[in-house]
Amino acid sequence: MDDYFDLAGFAATALREYPHCAVYGLADHGGMPGLHARLSRSSVAWRSLFEGSREENALAVAPLLFSLTDAWAGRHRQLWTGSPRTARTRHRC
Repeated sequence: MDDYFDLAGFAATALREYPHCAVYGLADHGGMPGLHARLSRSSVAWRSLFEGSREENALAVAPLLFSLTDAWAGRHRQLWTGSPRTARTRHRC
């Protein structure tokens, strides 16, 4: 299992294929210890999908939605995510 996922490369491919879209990643945070802290220290836009629910305080296991567009903007070359198999992309135009 890789300790780092090449988010910049992944985002580059997604943004090349969908150039006029906002591209986001959906991470199963329960399988990626430390992702919340890493996103909090970055300027990448992100949101917990538990926000506004009774599970809002369970941030350590919350699914996190984050902007791949921001991650590709040159500020963040890699985000620690645990395994490339746990990251999913959602494309919406």
